[in-house]
Amino acid sequence: SMPALTDITNTRFIVTGGATFSAVNQAALESSYFWGGSYDMFLADGAGSSLTLGIANFRAGTNSGRDTITIAARNGGSLNLSALTAVGPRTDQDDIIRFELSGAGSSLNLNGLTSTFGSSNGNGRTQFDAGTGMTFNLPALATGDQVRFVAAGGATISAPLLTSLNRSEITDSFLASTSTPSLPRPTTLTTGTV
Repeated sequence: SMPALTDITNTRFIVTGGATFSAVNQAALESSYFWGGSYDMFLADGAGSSLTLGIANFRAGTNSGRDTITIAARNGGSLNLSALTAVGPRTDQDDIIRFELSGAGSSLNLNGLTSTFGSSNGNGRTQFDAGTGMTFNLPALATGDQVRFVAAGGATISAPLLTSLNRSEITDSFLASTSTPSLPRPTTLTTGTV
């Protein structure tokens, strides 16, 4: 056990092997450290592995080209980011903030997420990947700027309050597979691809 961390930057949290970690309570977290191309930023991997982070606003990216920064629950792991309300790449960056839910028994709680924001140069994005047979719930997501939805066969991505998409994409593999998009008809779609 440890006291709550309230001032962190450029830090990765990875929990495996059934471990549990819950010691972060911070309004905003920005990461600009170059970890090397594609990497896991927050990860709960394996049955019984549990990671809870009380972060309200998360922004990441580097000046090293396009990095893929993954936030994932895999192979039965549980990742709780219910305090998160907004997420996206750093301003003027090309990076991808990728949420992944994969493997039986995995859970990724994003119940507080209301919006994604893009980079000012138009190249960065936030991406939601649902693995085969998974159900990815985004119950509060209302606005998506530079967001991409990707789902494997039999997966469901649910965002019942989503009404505004800007520079966003619902992939053809998502729509052509046996996946179930549970999205309302957005009232606004600006420079998007469906």
